[in-house]
Amino acid sequence: MEISKELQIVIDIIKKAGDILLEYYKKDYPVFEKDNKTPVTEADFSSEKFICEELRKNFDYPILSEETVNDKNRLQSEFVWIVDPLDGTKDFISGSGEFTVVIGLSRKQTPFLGAVYRPTTKELYFAETGNGAYLQKYNNEPIRLSVSNVNIFTESKIVSSHFNDEFEKVIEQINPKSKTRVGSVALKACLIAEGKFDAYFYFGSRMSEWDTCASEVIVKEAGGNISDLFGKQRLYNQSDTVRRNGVIISNGLLHDKLIDKFLI
Repeated sequence: MEISKELQIVIDIIKKAGDILLEYYKKDYPVFEKDNKTPVTEADFSSEKFICEELRKNFDYPILSEETVNDKNRLQSEFVWIVDPLDGTKDFISGSGEFTVVIGLSRKQTPFLGAVYRPTTKELYFAETGNGAYLQKYNNEPIRLSVSNVNIFTESKIVSSHFNDEFEKVIEQINPKSKTRVGSVALKACLIAEGKFDAYFYFGSRMSEWDTCASEVIVKEAGGNISDLFGKQRLYNQSDTVRRNGVIISNGLLHDKLIDKFLI
């Protein structure tokens, strides 16, 4: 397995950013509320500061990151880093351990490199377009990822973090084998890429580019698919970074079947 210079640098950065988060984890730290009523912590800011500084030291590409000012000059660039310094802030605060650091690289509005790191378990997911998706635990040899081969709903394992009325309505229709709550969006995607779950869907409009850029590469390189609720593929490095038509992440075999359910 060969990885690019860019990916190796990202792997080094993302692991160190994870260590920064662990310095705050389960300790006292300031928590703030953003304009969209979601929480942000001092840990988010510290992780983001480190990641952005390190990316700028090594690359000339602009950066789109969750907690910094959205510089629209990035729209003129072919390459853009898309970063979530702490995906799953609520889970970080609650102490569930289900949070990640996320770094993706988009070229011509399409993600082609991604890394997702879960600090509490030392699990690193990474992929580059055309080179497969991998999971490295601690410093062990990376293993190649492949999605499940489940193609019927009654055998499927659904993962989500929002067990609301809309979600339960779909669950009632498809009658899956199981439904499980997991925090970070990127973590849910990676667990699908790993074959531990088969699908995730979200109806809301609070998701943004940094929630799916890196994990989109990982899921697709593992054989899965990701789109909005209507099956439309996502473009990145957009002026409006918000995803307003929800998301489906799946093993690919269940993807069109889920879209059909949402279009009814």
